[in-house]
Amino acid sequence: MNSVTVSNLLTSGSVLLPLLVSFTLTAVFTPTVILAARRAGWLAKPRADRWHTRPTALMGGIAIFLGTVCAWLFTGHAVPVGLWVPAVWLFFLGLIDDRVGLRPHLKLIGQIAAAAMAVMCGIHFDVFPPVLALPITLFWLVGITNAVNLLDNMDGLARGCR
Repeated sequence: MNSVTVSNLLTSGSVLLPLLVSFTLTAVFTPTVILAARRAGWLAKPRADRWHTRPTALMGGIAIFLGTVCAWLFTGHAVPVGLWVPAVWLFFLGLIDDRVGLRPHLKLIGQIAAAAMAVMCGIHFDVFPPVLALPITLFWLVGITNAVNLLDNMDGLARGCR
């Protein structure tokens, strides 16, 4: 299997357009997803361990996922399977969490599984020696996933608005 390094993805010259398209489409899709979530009653009620003081729409990951997938498809940016499969896995993990609520250790296991899929498909940082590249990539992917998840837990901030 061919290795896909992070530096190759970032220096391919075609990263900026998908990024801008993804950002724009996510911003366009977000109000629709919020409205649909409110109508369906998919709301996070205020709790002592959350920052929001009023019910906040769930399912913001739908807007983020749709914006990203559409950007990948419409810009013709070749996305390695090593990114598609973990992205879809994390999308469904997020949907399940928003609908039924997963315990933190189960979310972490799912995130580690997604990161491991990416690493097994050859996604890795190539700026480190190989013995370090794989564990650092795994740690980084899980860390970034958790950073977005924790940001979203504050008040639906992952998608940028309430």
